[in-house]
Amino acid sequence: MRLFVSLCLALFSVSAAAVDLSVLVGYQVSAEFENVDTDTAVKVDETPTLALAVDFPFQGKDDQRWGFYLSHQETAFSNEAQLADSDLTITHLQFTAMTLWPQGRLEPFILLGVGGVHYSPSDSTLDKVTRISGQIAGGVNVKLTEHLLLKFDARWIPTFFNGSNAVFCNGGCTIGVSSTVWSQGGVDAGLMFRF
Repeated sequence: MRLFVSLCLALFSVSAAAVDLSVLVGYQVSAEFENVDTDTAVKVDETPTLALAVDFPFQGKDDQRWGFYLSHQETAFSNEAQLADSDLTITHLQFTAMTLWPQGRLEPFILLGVGGVHYSPSDSTLDKVTRISGQIAGGVNVKLTEHLLLKFDARWIPTFFNGSNAVFCNGGCTIGVSSTVWSQGGVDAGLMFRF
């Protein structure tokens, strides 16, 4: 609770003129899971994502920022999962740090993030799972006006598991991973509002 209150106070103490709010639409691809019972690969459908990013100057520097990244993906397991309901929702929430290199109208950037990911399968035989995740991203902001920018980026989002184990266990453990890192990659484009 103290951490939440501290974050809220930090947000309210930042000048409103320093906030970047980005609304993004993207496309995400994912590594495979596996069907533990049949030892076959289980793909995750490549589907659009919606994302929201909020960034603030770090120690008053416009070219260094910290913030939050939230993304939401409605996808599904492939038929190899042998589930009655294959729908899967993936939600990422991460703290981010960004460095910008302003070049006139262009602002190339790199970004690192760490946080969590929540997997919510619809099938009643699978459990919901939350894991630690990170991200490495790069992209460019394009200034249309002083307060409106286009944002383009590409990102790699690894999720960390314990290794060759089953996940989504709820009475049975049908879906598993065969490594300690499960990867997603994607591209985003959208509008950034600079207040």
